Amino acid sequence: MKTRNFSLKLSICSVLLVGLASAGGDTGWWFGGGALYRGGATYSLEGSSILQEQGRSAVQTGVSSPLGEVGSAGSPANRTYDDGFVRVDPATANSPGLITPNLTTDWGYQNNSQRSGRDLTFTRTGPQGLTRVGEESRSLSEDESIGAAGVELLAGKPLRIREDSRWDLVIGLRIFVPGSQTVSGVARTEDFRGQIIQIVDTYRLDDIQTIGPTVTPDPPSAPFIGTPGSTIVRNAIPNIPANRNVRTLAAGDWQAETQVQADIDAMHYELRLGAQWSRQLGEQWSLTLQPAISAHILDVDITRRETVVARYADGSSESLFSFSEDKSSTEVLFGAGLQAGVSRTLNDRWDLDLSVGYDYVSEASISIGPNTVKMDLSGYTVGLAVRRGFGGAE
Repeated sequence: MKTRNFSLKLSICSVLLVGLASAGGDTGWWFGGGALYRGGATYSLEGSSILQEQGRSAVQTGVSSPLGEVGSAGSPANRTYDDGFVRVDPATANSPGLITPNLTTDWGYQNNSQRSGRDLTFTRTGPQGLTRVGEESRSLSEDESIGAAGVELLAGKPLRIREDSRWDLVIGLRIFVPGSQTVSGVARTEDFRGQIIQIVDTYRLDDIQTIGPTVTPDPPSAPFIGTPGSTIVRNAIPNIPANRNVRTLAAGDWQAETQVQADIDAMHYELRLGAQWSRQLGEQWSLTLQPAISAHILDVDITRRETVVARYADGSSESLFSFSEDKSSTEVLFGAGLQAGVSRTLNDRWDLDLSVGYDYVSEASISIGPNTVKMDLSGYTVGLAVRRGFGGAE
C-alpha cells in the first residue's frame, strides 16, 4: 500500500494538535488514546468485462486451426507459436557446406523457461472445429463485508460542568487499516462445442550451426545478430522440430467463464469533531454519549484482473488467459456518528473508556476499466481507550 503525502500531513497535523492540547497545563484539557475495530463496511464491484465491452468472445471461433499456424512437422514451414517463431530462411535453405539441411537463422523465443539443456520448446494453443453454442452475460453486482482494526487519539476540553453531568468538546484522529481485500464475480459464461488443442514443438540446439565466428546466443535474445569486425554473426537451428506433441485440452461441450476480480488495498484516516455528554453513575463510573461529525481520507490502490477460465465436463478447469490493470486514488469523504460508552475512574488523573457506536460515511466510487468499485465505510465501532486529565475542571 502506497502512503500518500496528503494523508501523512493530515496525520502529523492532527497529532500535533492533540499534543498541543495535552500540553496545556492546568487548563482542563484531557488527552486519550486506544484501539478500535470497525465492522459492517462493504466493498462492491459493479459493471462488466473488457471482453463484453469490446464485443469479443472468450475464445475465437471460425479461425484457422493451430496446426495450420505451425505447419507440418515433417517439412520446412513458417511456424508461428504463442511464445516465439521459427521461419523459413531462404539464405540457408540450400547453403553449401552446412552439415544439417533445412536450417534457419530466422527464429526467436520469449522466455528462458523454454530452454532446458539443449532443448528449446515452443507452444501453440487454439481452437479446432470450435463453435459457440450459448452465452449468458451478467451485470456484476458483487459485495464483501469488511472489518478493520485501528487506533484513535483524542483530546477534549470541558464546555459545561454540573454536579452530576458535563459537556466536553472532543477532537479525534482515527486510523483504520482494512488491509488487502478481494471482490470478484463472473461477468459472462459461454458454451462451446469442439476442441481446444495444444501443440508443443521441441527443437534440439545441439544441431545448431554457426555462420561466421562462433558466438553463444544470450537467451532469450535469439536470434543473435552481432557485428564483430565486419562479419555478421547468425546462429542457425533446424526449421523442422525434433519432436511434436499434440494434446487435446477440451473436447465436446465445455464452458468458458469470464471472471473479474478487484484486489483493493486501502488506508482510512478519520478526523472527528464532536461533543461528549457524560453523567455520573456513582463515584467511579459514568455514562457517556458522543455525537460527532467527521472528515475522511481514503487512500486506495486497486488491481483489476480479468481471467478466462475453461470448465470441462469432467469437472476440471484451467485458466486460458488473464490480464490486469492498476489504479490509485485518494478520496475525500464526510460523515456523522453517535457513540455511547461507559467510563471508569482509575485515579484522579486517569480514566478507562469502553465505547460502541455507529458512523455514517459517504460512499466512495472509483472507476477502473468497465467496472466501478464502491466503498461504503459506514459501520459500527467498538473501542477501548484510556484518558489522562491535565488539571483544571478535570
